[in-house]
Amino acid sequence: MAVNEDKKFGNWFKDNPKPNEEWYESDINIHLKGDARSFWEQYTGLKGDALENHLYPLRDKAFGMGEYPCVGTWDFLQYRIPMVVHDYDALITRLKHNEKVLDIGCCFGQVLRHLLVDSGAPSENMYATDLHPQLWELGFELFCDRERMKAHFIAGDVLSISNPLWKLDVKFGIVLAEQFLHLFSWNQNKSILRQLVTNLTKPGTQVIGFQTANVNAQEYKTQWGHMYFHNVESLEKLWKEVGEETGTSWTVDAKLLSVSDAGYPKKFQDWFGSSGRYIFFVITRNED
Repeated sequence: MAVNEDKKFGNWFKDNPKPNEEWYESDINIHLKGDARSFWEQYTGLKGDALENHLYPLRDKAFGMGEYPCVGTWDFLQYRIPMVVHDYDALITRLKHNEKVLDIGCCFGQVLRHLLVDSGAPSENMYATDLHPQLWELGFELFCDRERMKAHFIAGDVLSISNPLWKLDVKFGIVLAEQFLHLFSWNQNKSILRQLVTNLTKPGTQVIGFQTANVNAQEYKTQWGHMYFHNVESLEKLWKEVGEETGTSWTVDAKLLSVSDAGYPKKFQDWFGSSGRYIFFVITRNED
C-alpha cells in the first residue's frame, strides 16, 4: 500500500520539526467550560481556580511523557461519545445491566469516568489498556479517585501477540476506540482487530469511537511511524476483511465530519489540510 509523504499532512511534519510546540496550549479557559467544567468539578470535587490549579501541573507532567496532541491541546477534557452514538441512553442502559466495557488506548481513562458518572455502573466492569501505564496512573491524580476507580488496567503493546490483553477470559459488549486506530498502518489495523475480534468480542459487541480521517483514505509517514487515515469506504473495507479472516460479520455505521463539526478548533484543520476530517463510528458484530 502506497504511503503518502507529499500531501498537506505529511508536509506539515516535515516543515515543523518540533510540532509539539504548536500542540501545547497554555490557556485552559477556552476548553474548561460548560459541560466539561461541570463534569470535572462534579467528579473531582474541586471548584473554580482550585480545579484549574490542579489540572495545569498534571497536564504538563503528562505532556512530558509523550507530547500527545490530545494532552497538549487539552482535548482530553472533552467528551464526544454522546456525539458518536445514535442512542446514548441505550449505551448507558447496557452498562447498567452489567455489560463489560474495554477502553483500548485509554490514556488517563477519562472516557470510562464519564461512563461511570452517567451509568452508575460498577467500575469493576470496566477494563482499560494502554502502552503507557504511567498515563493511567496519572489519571488517578487527575480525577482524585484512586480509592473509587476499580477498573482493571492492562499495560501492553497491542501489536504483540503476547500482550496479556489478548489472554483475558472476558467477552466485551462495548469496546471504546477513541483516537486509536489512526496511530497504526493498514496492516497493523488488521493485526490489532484480528486479535480483538477473535479473543474479546461476542455477537452484539459494539466498537465505538472516532479518529482523525481524510476524504481520501491514505497512509502517512509521520513522526510516530506509519498512520492510516480512513474514510467511510476504507473503514468498511477494513472490517469486511477482518470479518472474513475471523469468521465473523460486522455492520459499520460511520460518518465523516469536518473538523469543526467534530468539535475541534480551526487550527486542527490547518494541520490536517483541506481534506482532513474526523470519522465517527459504531461497528457492531452481527449474530454468528
